Parts: sequence; C-alpha cells; structure tokens
Amino acid sequence: MTVRTCVIGVGRMGANHARCLHEMPESELLAIADASEDRAGELAEKFGCRSYVDHVTMLEQERPDAVVIAVPTPMHSAVAADAISRGCHALVEKPLAEDAEQARQLISVARDKGVRLAVGHVERFNPAVRKLKEIMSQGQLGRVLSISTRRVGLPSPHFRETNVVVDLAVHDLDVISFLLGDRPRVLSAVTGRLGGGPSEDYADIFLLTGGIPCVIQVNWVTPIKIRTLSVVGDSGYAEMNYITQTIDLYRTQTVALSNTYDELVSRFGNSERETIHRAGEEPLKAELRSFFRAIETGEEPECGGEAGLRAVELAQEVLARATAVEAQLI
Repeated sequence: MTVRTCVIGVGRMGANHARCLHEMPESELLAIADASEDRAGELAEKFGCRSYVDHVTMLEQERPDAVVIAVPTPMHSAVAADAISRGCHALVEKPLAEDAEQARQLISVARDKGVRLAVGHVERFNPAVRKLKEIMSQGQLGRVLSISTRRVGLPSPHFRETNVVVDLAVHDLDVISFLLGDRPRVLSAVTGRLGGGPSEDYADIFLLTGGIPCVIQVNWVTPIKIRTLSVVGDSGYAEMNYITQTIDLYRTQTVALSNTYDELVSRFGNSERETIHRAGEEPLKAELRSFFRAIETGEEPECGGEAGLRAVELAQEVLARATAVEAQLI
C-alpha cells in the first residue's frame, strides 16, 4: 500500500517529516505547503514534489490520502480540521491542540469522517523507550519505585508562541503514561519565567502514576541539551538517554540482614553496569510507519487522538496547579 501524502508547515519538524515521507517506500509525497513561499519552493525542489503557500488550495488540488501537520501550535486545530473535514487522515505534531476542548473537537470530527487521527509524540517510537518498557515489563527492575526525567536545553524555535510545559513537558507526560500504562495525576508544579517574559520558561512537575511518584524537570534555559529518563526499582536502576538511544542498567546486589554496614555499602557501590545500545529505525519514520499501518488496517493509531488529548489535559492541569515564581539572581 502506498499512501499519497502532503505536509503542511515545513519548519524544522515539518522539513524532517517531508524528508522521511520522500524516503519511505510506503509514501508518495505529493506536495508541501508553507506560509513562506521561498521555504516551500526550496524543499519541494529538494524532494521532487509541488509547493503551495495556501494549504487549503493544496488539499483541494492534490486530494491526498493523508497529511502531516507541523504548523505552530495555535494553528493546529484549524489546519487539522481543514484536512480532516476533507476526508484526509491526519498526523498532527504534538501537542494535538492548544487546549483540551479543541483536541476533543478534532477527535470528534475524525470519528465522524471515519479517518485516522494520530499525534506526533515521537519519543514513544524512540528505540530506547521501547526497550525500557520491555525491561520494566519483564520485571528486570523489580517493583518500580519512582521515575524522573530531565528535558532541558536551549529555547525551541516556537518559544514565543507557547510555553515550556506545552512544548517540552508533554513528551514526558506521554512517555510516563506509555511506560506505566496509566494516566498520571498532577500533584503539584513550580513554573517560572525569565525576565518577566510572556510564558513559562522552566518547570518542575510532580506526578503520581499508579501509585508511583514521578518528577519532570523541563526548561529552555540550560546551556546544554539533556534528554534523560531514570527509573528506580527495588531490584535495579535504569537511566535512559533519548539522544544516544542508550540505557545504563544497574542491578541491585542481594544483601542479607546480617551484612555489616561496610559490606552493604561495598556491595551496593559495586553494582555492575550494563549499557544497552538500542539504535534502530529513525523514530520519526517508525512513527509515520505506525500511522500508515493504522490507515491500512482501519485501527486506532498507536498514538492516536485520545493519547494526544490526555497529554494536552495533563499540560493544562500542570499550568493550572503550578506555583509561579520569578527567577532570582543569586
């Protein structure tokens, strides 16, 4: 099955989608649309497809089977509705919409039109995330006691249009839901803005997921890009690096009640580390391939509208519960 595809919005993520769709045998990339005529034309020439400035004109003339929507977040709902109402299957970059009500409306329209609606939570398709879920499911860490994540670095290209919770934390809200198979409950959060800016630039979020405490740290002020997730279990510890797609796995050494303190420290301090390199298919291509399977089978996408809605609801809940602080120079 070959899916006739188009891309709406070819900034950084949209351009990557266009490249993947051009390279994948399951896809025939028909056209791309972007408000920048020069940008659209340049990429269309590169990938051997047509270009448009107006996405509605593209949808009417090309009549694709499916579209990828990678416009700025405030435009997600309207642009996705334009595509879905014309019977196009749609993959919308995260977050699904600016708020939960818009997300629900998109889910409803997609259901009425009988089309597949997927959301671009690409970290779900990171090979290291899949492997970590397997490790946890096999009980290699024992009973999970806590999860912590760090997603920090320089600003997103869209930092003026959104905030760090919606732009970054939604990744980890979705991954924690995926790993634990349960919806997190927001306990509290602290957010801050730098220099009185218009949106949240950093946040520390505290969750409870199926009785397991989880902590998310996100910002776009750290001068180094860090993307990690750690799991503490009563039989081991795992630290995953999203960027290198590796997992460092430490297994807890068995100790007896009769062990002295020095023996206990010695055994725990010498836990063997196993580094698992889980490089595999590019996550973005795996995400698109999953979307195509849903189109072919008629089944709900692995990361469908409901998962996207859950992430938006959680992001809104974090912002509603957050204690706001102003950055102080110390």
